Amino acid sequence: MKGYQAAQELLRSGRPTKTETLLESIAQLQTERDRYAQQIQEEGRIWKDKTEQLLTQVKLVAEERDSNISRVGELESQ
Repeated sequence: MKGYQAAQELLRSGRPTKTETLLESIAQLQTERDRYAQQIQEEGRIWKDKTEQLLTQVKLVAEERDSNISRVGELESQ
């Protein structure tokens, strides 16, 4: 935000120069970049959580399958 604040101070001094206008654009782009980075990080966390939930479900189903296979084997041997 330093760049943004510096640009704001320069703009308050009167008619903005090309440099001041560029600084303002850079500051706005940095803010937008930071916002997108936060969104991407949040989406990454959401997908990681979903992946972990699915992995847990797959493990449970695999354990149930193995248990059922063992049970069927026991019943067949009786």
